[in-house]
Amino acid sequence: MTAYNEEAALATLLPLVPRTVDGHDVEIIVVDDGSTDATAAVAASHGCPVVRSEMNQGKGASLRLGIAQLGGHTSDGIIFMDADGQHDPAYLPQLMQPIHDGIADMVVGSRYLTSRARGKTPWNRYLVRTATVVILNWILGTEITDPYSGYRVMNPVMLENLDLIGDRYESELEMLFCAERAGLRVVEHPISRVYTGATSKMSARRGKLLGRAEVVLGYASTIVRGIRRTHSSNESPDRKLIAS
Repeated sequence: MTAYNEEAALATLLPLVPRTVDGHDVEIIVVDDGSTDATAAVAASHGCPVVRSEMNQGKGASLRLGIAQLGGHTSDGIIFMDADGQHDPAYLPQLMQPIHDGIADMVVGSRYLTSRARGKTPWNRYLVRTATVVILNWILGTEITDPYSGYRVMNPVMLENLDLIGDRYESELEMLFCAERAGLRVVEHPISRVYTGATSKMSARRGKLLGRAEVVLGYASTIVRGIRRTHSSNESPDRKLIAS
């Protein structure tokens, strides 16, 4: 989990995360992205190892920092979950199952797999997601429904093929392109949509308008970069995303 000023959300979320899933022990690593509140203390009080950045660098940079801590560890699955309470830990067994069954290399929790209607999704997020889905599915020939979902499970092979560059909110898109280039299997599984009403961290640095613009520009740059890197790859595997 990457976390920036999430002391209240973590205090509620961490007790809900199961410590075993289908007989597999679960270890929670919290990456504190330069929080100014008690995020690190709350995580430590729940027995979680804490990796702390002295300054706020962004979600992508925090993910790389957390992944670096996994060197030398053996695991059957790696879980990415947001710390703001939008991801329900009750879905973990379902998200892990395709990994355990050996039918997927990465499982993405999709909030739109069963219904693509906007629902309670904020309009700005919904419009950006819809445009991205059309572009990605056209470029990659996929059937992805939720490219920005941060609730993901992957096996060690997928982890080894991650090459994350963006420092902020580009990582979820980058993961899809990484799977594409390596010819790995990506499966979506439905999860519920939960919006806590908390202020989005996307506008934390530059304010609401400029912050959103910066995020969208980062998304666009990531897609362009992903296309270029994919075209330069000599691999040509079957690259279809499937849904369960």
